[in-house]
Amino acid sequence: LVIHKKENLLTIATEREKEKTAYAYLYGYVKRQKQENKIFVVHRLDQKASGILVFARSDEAKRKLQAQFHDHVIDRQYIAIVEGRMKDDSGTVQNYLAGNRVYKVYVTEDPQAGSVTPHKARQRERRSPRELGKLAISSYRVRKRNSKYTWVEVTTGTGRKHQIRVHLAGLGHPIIGDKEYGSAKNPLSRLGLHASRLGFVHPATGKKMTFEVDAPPAFRKMFA
Repeated sequence: LVIHKKENLLTIATEREKEKTAYAYLYGYVKRQKQENKIFVVHRLDQKASGILVFARSDEAKRKLQAQFHDHVIDRQYIAIVEGRMKDDSGTVQNYLAGNRVYKVYVTEDPQAGSVTPHKARQRERRSPRELGKLAISSYRVRKRNSKYTWVEVTTGTGRKHQIRVHLAGLGHPIIGDKEYGSAKNPLSRLGLHASRLGFVHPATGKKMTFEVDAPPAFRKMFA
């Protein structure tokens, strides 16, 4: 099942919210069709972002789709509205990202780079998996500019948590509404990030499928 998730909706439950999630709504939907129906989470999208999500109808389909995400063969494109006028028309950001205990993501060193002293080795052993840097690659292309903001299309070579948000903020152009990563402006009262395209190989038929969702009207209005 492919859906268009609205902004400010969780993909799956958290300790604070169990019911108002994309998974919960879809679970109820498939159960109303037939009681034995099931739904499986394949990937996630930030709560504050909108856009395309795919869910599996079987455990086998879930494993096959997740393998495509793991191998980075999924076609993913995002639209981001960022603060300021970006100077370069396109570019690629590649670095290593890790998360801290409050789940904020930051740029860190390559865990395999350089010589490892006994002290560094002990430090790495004490880190949780989320605190170890993982390769993150994002490519961007500017589509529109105005006096205050830039419309950027982003494709990802990896799927790290908050990857696009951290990479664009690192370029000095945080996504609007993203106070967590340095944005001071929120003209749309939401995060300016939208997953506009998702392409994958169907886990049963082997057919390449691509789904696209238009940018939110509020995004387009900013650049009318």
